[in-house]
Amino acid sequence: MKQVGFVVSVMSSRPTMASAKDSHKRVLVTGATGFVGSSLCSTLLQHGYKVHVLRRSMRGAEELDALNVVSHIGDVTDLDSVRAALSDGEGEWKAVFHGAGVVAYSSKMSDLMHSVNVDGTRNVITAIQENPSKPRLVHVSSIVSVGYNNSENQPPLNEDSPWDEAKAGKVSYLRTKHAGERLVMQTVAQRTLDAVVVCPSNVVGASDAKKGSRKNQIQAAQGALKFYTHGGINIIGIRQCCDAMVKAMEVGRLGHRYILGGENMLIHDMLSEYSRAAGTSPPSICLPNWVVFLACFIGEVLLDSKSMTLERAEVITKYHYFDSSKAVRELGLDTSGARDAIRESVNWMIEHNYVHARKLKES
Repeated sequence: MKQVGFVVSVMSSRPTMASAKDSHKRVLVTGATGFVGSSLCSTLLQHGYKVHVLRRSMRGAEELDALNVVSHIGDVTDLDSVRAALSDGEGEWKAVFHGAGVVAYSSKMSDLMHSVNVDGTRNVITAIQENPSKPRLVHVSSIVSVGYNNSENQPPLNEDSPWDEAKAGKVSYLRTKHAGERLVMQTVAQRTLDAVVVCPSNVVGASDAKKGSRKNQIQAAQGALKFYTHGGINIIGIRQCCDAMVKAMEVGRLGHRYILGGENMLIHDMLSEYSRAAGTSPPSICLPNWVVFLACFIGEVLLDSKSMTLERAEVITKYHYFDSSKAVRELGLDTSGARDAIRESVNWMIEHNYVHARKLKES
């Protein structure tokens, strides 16, 4: 159901009307209720920006609600509510960070992902084009829009790696994220939009255990995960990621994309880091790819699962290795700290009773 946009102040100690002096510091963030989105809002506030957010409701976002932001109730699939968020009469806008999206690995969710990841991006672009401020768009895409490798021996992908539609395009989430990013780039090429694209890899840090995609990491920290798959992943800490996103707004080159990645590591090594941080036993049995695909086939076809699907099997058995040199050079991205971020994630799990474990003493 589409929602009518309206404005609600959340824990704001400042006057509602921005002065001319600081109006250029205003930014709007979509997808702010998520792990990365709420952390981005916190980082923007630390940099002195006035933060507005577009959110679907006032419920279920403790980290965001603790921040001094202004909330606009709406949905990126509703153009009028995006327009309303950018038309509150407070002055000019510096930028819009568009991070709202649907993540799923099921063909049954394809229509919803297209509605949000592609059509929602089109609405954000339209609202920016219509706004007198003409704010810069920082399109928060995803590393999945770049693609993946079939082997760990292939060179890591970078911003110029060609998109393989026959391979990556058959996964709905990858296809819709790439299509949303392509829409941004096409509009920039028409010279009607000031935009930069950032592609975060797998972002890790305190409170990320709330994400539905962190089930295996939680089990690894608990010492309850016995199996792992082939494949590789790129890990970046949440602080490093958000700092680079702010720099992309400030100094990123028009029409350029930046991979925000950290350390490339095998799935087994990543899961072992979670176990090590909690002082538990790491997974020790590697599942052959054919077993993974068979299990996901049974899950999707026979059990009607939305998580154990063939699209998920396609993704988790591949090597998501990336080269972030461009973001290091141009945005000052810090690619270190992946293992520290994993420890921060596990510490948060323990503090919030996701994991009951005796942590190893740090050497």
